[in-house]
Amino acid sequence: MDEDLQRALHGGLYVVEKSLRALMDVLDRPQMRGITYSVEGTINPRSDAAARPEIDAMLKELELLKKLFRLPTEVQSTERSIHSCLSEVWVTLNECKPERIQGYGKLNKSDSRHLDEHIDALLLMLTRLEGALYDDSELRRESNIRRKLKT
Repeated sequence: MDEDLQRALHGGLYVVEKSLRALMDVLDRPQMRGITYSVEGTINPRSDAAARPEIDAMLKELELLKKLFRLPTEVQSTERSIHSCLSEVWVTLNECKPERIQGYGKLNKSDSRHLDEHIDALLLMLTRLEGALYDDSELRRESNIRRKLKT
């Protein structure tokens, strides 16, 4: 199999594996009470017991395909995963700022002021969170890059 086909197959199997592992997480924790969303429901114990071996078999089949076609194992560092989450939060919070969200409708001045104060507070907390997770890392350097881009 040539490299382009290997990349395509690897990408597809990667998505399948992530979805299967996410499904296992749901089976492990079917209930979650969040702030802006919740996951509710029950899983019939028989269905759960029947599903787990199927998921395991599918994961084993993925492993066989990986070996058969000599596909690489993508290694994702914990730092990269954390960085990805923090970046997503950073971008999303900035998209919630009054000047950005007003594209969906008109905000009155009071709502705009309150929203701006709370989003700024969240961004400040996010900056502290970044500092707590990354003392001397490239994420800290990225913050400096963001500041330079704003000026």
